[in-house]
Amino acid sequence: WYVNDASTTGDSFTYLAGSDLTGDGTPQNPFLSPARAMTFLTAGDTLWIDAGTYTTLDTVYAGSETAVVHIRVDSATIIGKDSGASVLNPPGANTIVGLYGVYADTQTSLLIKNLGVMDAYDGIHFYNVDNTSVDNDSVTVCGNYGVYLRVNSDTNTVKNSVSSSNSSMGFNL
Repeated sequence: WYVNDASTTGDSFTYLAGSDLTGDGTPQNPFLSPARAMTFLTAGDTLWIDAGTYTTLDTVYAGSETAVVHIRVDSATIIGKDSGASVLNPPGANTIVGLYGVYADTQTSLLIKNLGVMDAYDGIHFYNVDNTSVDNDSVTVCGNYGVYLRVNSDTNTVKNSVSSSNSSMGFNL
């Protein structure tokens, strides 16, 4: 599955601006938002997020928690162009509890790679997520944690990633 913002400037994976109305998730006709692509993602799929800033939110729990990328399946791979070009920036103040860049709970075998997350409450928030890699990501200016692996999130790897200027901690493992 492929996502592109409304521009093709700096793109590597797609050929047209994205659309959540007419896009079909291919490189030739990508979705506009990761939230739209996540409705089609199944176990073993890869989501390619091209250069751009992404702000569309997906509801996690009854409207109290939201994320730009909400992963609901095991064995999913989310890859950006690079952490400075593919940026998840949820709308709203980074002090809003439950506002995430990437969120997953009870999944296994995920790969989050080459993404930037900024101005979320928690940049990457995993709840009971196992056997997952966070690789070459950057998380900045979050209201709480940059990367938060909580409640039985075991056997995970964080490498080549940077977390800076977050209010609480960069990494809470």
